[in-house]
Amino acid sequence: MRSVQDLGEDGNCAGIEKAITDAIEIPQFIGRSYLTYDHPNFLKRVSGTRSNIFMRFKTTADDGLLLWRGDSTMRINSDFISLGLQDGALVFSYNLGSGTVAVVVNGSFHDDRWHRVKAVRDGQSGKLTVDDYGARTGKSPGMMRQLNMNGPLYVGGMKEIALHTNRQYMRGFVGCISHFTLSTDYHISLVEDATDGKNINTCGIK
Repeated sequence: MRSVQDLGEDGNCAGIEKAITDAIEIPQFIGRSYLTYDHPNFLKRVSGTRSNIFMRFKTTADDGLLLWRGDSTMRINSDFISLGLQDGALVFSYNLGSGTVAVVVNGSFHDDRWHRVKAVRDGQSGKLTVDDYGARTGKSPGMMRQLNMNGPLYVGGMKEIALHTNRQYMRGFVGCISHFTLSTDYHISLVEDATDGKNINTCGIK
């Protein structure tokens, strides 16, 4: 996280901060939390013509944003990609510039048990799989096939969430996230690889 680098001139402070950061292997989010990533290797894997996202989560809340990437200033048909809980259902949504599609898997995912979610987009076509509930598919309207965005990648929430998601989400995720993987084999250390973050606790349970 950025705070580790900012404290780099003072070895003691950096050491303490690094120890805290390393201790959080599985982050816990409280609804006003988020982790931010802006490394090109991460961003290119959730844009372009293909996206492949995998994570595990557990929660007792039936609403909350798991993942978001979009333009810094969102407009009506701005490109974005998102994953989150809405009224207990898991929703994979994106807009390539010509209309939004939402791929929905219904279920009781706010049972405080770990669930596996895989969201794949190939051009306009999207597929969402949760645990063994089977896959759901969808296709975005229009002719656009690529995601083109200039904003960072957020996990677990974001700043001014209602504003920046055009009120698709009103709150961040409440619970734990682990095993965050992009492009099937690009594993991300959720806390250590984050550029910035806020209100992150440790889950402590694998």
